[in-house]
Amino acid sequence: MWIVIRVLKMPIPVAKMFDKRIILLSLFCVLLVQSAYASRHNIDMQLGMGSGEVVFGADYEYKIKEYVGVGGAFFFANKDDDRAIPQILSFDALAKFHLLQAKELDLYIGAGIGFHTLDVEIEALKIDKDDSFLGPCFKGAFLYQFTPLFAAGLSYIRIMNWTSDDFGPFSNHFEYAMLDFRLSFK
Repeated sequence: MWIVIRVLKMPIPVAKMFDKRIILLSLFCVLLVQSAYASRHNIDMQLGMGSGEVVFGADYEYKIKEYVGVGGAFFFANKDDDRAIPQILSFDALAKFHLLQAKELDLYIGAGIGFHTLDVEIEALKIDKDDSFLGPCFKGAFLYQFTPLFAAGLSYIRIMNWTSDDFGPFSNHFEYAMLDFRLSFK
Protein backbone atom coordinates (compact mmCIF):
# COMPACT_ATOMS: atom_id res chain seq x y z
CA MET A 1 0.00 0.00 0.00
CA TRP A 2 2.95 2.29 0.67
CA ILE A 3 4.02 1.87 -2.98
CA VAL A 4 0.63 2.98 -4.30
CA ILE A 5 0.55 6.05 -2.04
CA ARG A 6 4.15 6.86 -2.98
CA VAL A 7 3.29 6.66 -6.72
CA LEU A 8 0.37 9.05 -6.25
CA LYS A 9 2.67 11.63 -4.58
CA MET A 10 5.18 11.62 -7.46
CA PRO A 11 5.64 14.69 -9.65
CA ILE A 12 3.20 14.93 -12.58
CA PRO A 13 5.58 13.74 -15.38
CA VAL A 14 6.48 10.57 -13.45
CA ALA A 15 2.87 9.90 -12.37
CA LYS A 16 1.69 10.10 -16.00
CA MET A 17 3.77 7.00 -16.76
CA PHE A 18 1.47 4.98 -14.56
CA ASP A 19 -2.04 4.36 -15.76
CA LYS A 20 -4.63 5.22 -13.09
CA ARG A 21 -6.43 1.94 -13.76
CA ILE A 22 -3.29 -0.04 -12.94
CA ILE A 23 -2.87 1.90 -9.71
CA LEU A 24 -6.50 1.26 -8.69
CA LEU A 25 -6.25 -2.42 -9.64
CA SER A 26 -3.06 -2.75 -7.57
CA LEU A 27 -4.73 -1.11 -4.59
CA PHE A 28 -7.73 -3.44 -4.91
CA CYS A 29 -5.45 -6.52 -5.07
CA VAL A 30 -3.51 -5.43 -1.98
CA LEU A 31 -6.72 -4.97 0.00
CA LEU A 32 -8.12 -8.28 -1.25
CA VAL A 33 -4.96 -10.19 -0.34
CA GLN A 34 -4.80 -8.69 3.15
CA SER A 35 -8.44 -9.52 3.91
CA ALA A 36 -8.16 -13.11 2.69
CA TYR A 37 -5.85 -14.19 5.53
CA ALA A 38 -8.84 -14.02 7.88
CA SER A 39 -11.03 -16.15 5.58
CA ARG A 40 -13.85 -18.06 7.23
CA HIS A 41 -15.07 -19.98 4.18
CA ASN A 42 -13.10 -22.64 2.32
CA ILE A 43 -14.09 -24.61 -0.75
CA ASP A 44 -11.93 -27.65 -1.47
CA MET A 45 -12.02 -29.53 -4.77
CA GLN A 46 -10.37 -32.94 -5.06
CA LEU A 47 -9.31 -34.89 -8.12
CA GLY A 48 -7.52 -38.21 -8.26
CA MET A 49 -7.30 -41.78 -9.43
CA GLY A 50 -8.20 -44.88 -7.49
CA SER A 51 -7.52 -48.43 -8.63
CA GLY A 52 -8.24 -47.55 -12.23
CA GLU A 53 -11.15 -45.21 -11.72
CA VAL A 54 -11.42 -41.43 -11.66
CA VAL A 55 -12.41 -39.94 -8.31
CA PHE A 56 -13.41 -36.38 -7.50
CA GLY A 57 -15.04 -34.48 -4.70
CA ALA A 58 -15.76 -31.10 -3.22
CA ASP A 59 -16.37 -29.82 0.25
CA TYR A 60 -17.30 -26.60 1.96
CA GLU A 61 -16.01 -25.49 5.35
CA TYR A 62 -17.19 -22.69 7.61
CA LYS A 63 -14.73 -21.93 10.38
CA ILE A 64 -16.51 -21.53 13.70
CA LYS A 65 -13.19 -21.08 15.53
CA GLU A 66 -9.70 -20.40 14.26
CA TYR A 67 -8.79 -24.10 14.19
CA VAL A 68 -12.22 -25.74 13.93
CA GLY A 69 -14.60 -25.78 10.98
CA VAL A 70 -17.83 -27.51 10.00
CA GLY A 71 -19.35 -28.16 6.61
CA GLY A 72 -20.45 -30.64 4.02
CA ALA A 73 -18.73 -32.79 1.44
CA PHE A 74 -19.51 -34.57 -1.81
CA PHE A 75 -17.47 -37.46 -3.21
CA PHE A 76 -17.74 -39.58 -6.36
CA ALA A 77 -15.71 -42.58 -7.53
CA ASN A 78 -16.37 -43.98 -11.01
CA LYS A 79 -17.20 -47.65 -11.52
CA ASP A 80 -14.82 -50.02 -13.33
CA ASP A 81 -16.68 -53.24 -14.18
CA ASP A 82 -13.62 -55.02 -15.56
CA ARG A 83 -11.80 -54.75 -12.24
CA ALA A 84 -14.88 -55.12 -9.97
CA ILE A 85 -14.45 -51.60 -8.60
CA PRO A 86 -17.72 -50.11 -7.31
CA GLN A 87 -19.16 -46.71 -8.03
CA ILE A 88 -19.46 -44.61 -4.87
CA LEU A 89 -21.49 -41.47 -4.35
CA SER A 90 -21.22 -39.88 -0.93
CA PHE A 91 -22.76 -36.88 0.84
CA ASP A 92 -21.20 -36.14 4.22
CA ALA A 93 -21.39 -33.73 7.14
CA LEU A 94 -17.88 -33.06 8.45
CA ALA A 95 -16.09 -31.37 11.32
CA LYS A 96 -12.50 -30.38 10.52
CA PHE A 97 -9.74 -29.85 13.05
CA HIS A 98 -6.72 -27.89 11.80
CA LEU A 99 -3.71 -29.38 13.57
CA LEU A 100 -1.16 -27.13 11.89
CA GLN A 101 -2.29 -23.87 10.40
CA ALA A 102 0.62 -21.60 9.62
CA LYS A 103 0.80 -18.80 7.08
CA GLU A 104 1.72 -21.19 4.26
CA LEU A 105 0.74 -24.65 5.54
CA ASP A 106 -2.49 -26.28 6.63
CA LEU A 107 -2.73 -29.80 8.02
CA TYR A 108 -6.19 -30.94 9.07
CA ILE A 109 -8.15 -34.04 9.93
CA GLY A 110 -11.90 -34.33 9.66
CA ALA A 111 -14.53 -36.74 10.84
CA GLY A 112 -18.19 -36.97 10.02
CA ILE A 113 -21.09 -39.11 9.00
CA GLY A 114 -22.56 -39.50 5.59
CA PHE A 115 -25.08 -41.08 3.28
CA HIS A 116 -23.34 -43.25 0.70
CA THR A 117 -24.55 -45.15 -2.35
CA LEU A 118 -22.67 -48.04 -3.82
CA ASP A 119 -23.10 -49.67 -7.23
CA VAL A 120 -21.05 -52.79 -7.88
CA GLU A 121 -21.19 -55.16 -10.82
CA ILE A 122 -18.99 -58.26 -11.08
CA GLU A 123 -19.84 -60.14 -14.26
CA ALA A 124 -17.75 -63.23 -13.44
CA LEU A 125 -19.66 -63.79 -10.19
CA LYS A 126 -22.98 -62.54 -11.63
CA ILE A 127 -23.28 -59.84 -8.96
CA ASP A 128 -25.09 -56.61 -9.75
CA LYS A 129 -26.08 -54.70 -6.62
CA ASP A 130 -26.98 -51.19 -5.69
CA ASP A 131 -27.07 -50.24 -2.05
CA SER A 132 -27.33 -47.17 0.14
CA PHE A 133 -25.92 -47.00 3.63
CA LEU A 134 -24.96 -44.69 6.45
CA GLY A 135 -21.48 -44.61 7.84
CA PRO A 136 -18.61 -42.54 9.08
CA CYS A 137 -16.14 -40.79 6.87
CA PHE A 138 -12.67 -39.57 7.71
CA LYS A 139 -10.70 -36.99 5.83
CA GLY A 140 -7.25 -35.49 6.10
CA ALA A 141 -5.22 -33.08 4.01
CA PHE A 142 -1.91 -31.32 3.86
CA LEU A 143 -2.11 -28.09 1.85
CA TYR A 144 0.40 -25.43 0.86
CA GLN A 145 -1.00 -21.88 0.71
CA PHE A 146 0.28 -20.36 -2.57
CA THR A 147 -1.73 -17.17 -2.14
CA PRO A 148 -4.22 -16.18 0.55
CA LEU A 149 -6.99 -17.21 -1.84
CA PHE A 150 -5.52 -20.46 -3.22
CA ALA A 151 -3.93 -23.56 -1.70
CA ALA A 152 -3.08 -26.97 -3.11
CA GLY A 153 -1.87 -30.26 -1.71
CA LEU A 154 -2.84 -33.86 -1.03
CA SER A 155 -5.93 -35.20 0.68
CA TYR A 156 -7.12 -38.59 1.87
CA ILE A 157 -10.68 -39.79 2.38
CA ARG A 158 -11.99 -42.98 3.94
CA ILE A 159 -15.66 -43.99 3.73
CA MET A 160 -17.01 -46.78 5.92
CA ASN A 161 -20.17 -48.86 5.98
CA TRP A 162 -22.32 -49.16 9.11
CA THR A 163 -25.75 -50.26 7.94
CA SER A 164 -25.60 -52.36 4.76
CA ASP A 165 -26.07 -56.10 5.16
CA ASP A 166 -25.44 -56.77 1.46
CA PHE A 167 -21.89 -55.47 1.60
CA GLY A 168 -21.07 -56.46 5.16
CA PRO A 169 -21.57 -53.81 7.83
CA PHE A 170 -18.39 -52.69 9.57
CA SER A 171 -16.27 -54.61 7.07
CA ASN A 172 -16.23 -52.53 3.92
CA HIS A 173 -14.31 -49.33 3.67
CA PHE A 174 -13.16 -47.33 0.69
CA GLU A 175 -10.15 -45.05 0.77
CA TYR A 176 -8.65 -42.69 -1.77
CA ALA A 177 -5.75 -40.24 -2.00
CA MET A 178 -6.33 -37.20 -4.20
CA LEU A 179 -4.96 -33.82 -5.24
CA ASP A 180 -6.72 -31.06 -3.32
CA PHE A 181 -7.28 -27.47 -4.46
CA ARG A 182 -8.70 -24.89 -2.04
CA LEU A 183 -10.32 -21.52 -2.64
CA SER A 184 -10.75 -19.27 0.41
CA PHE A 185 -12.96 -16.24 0.91
CA LYS A 186 -14.52 -14.20 3.71
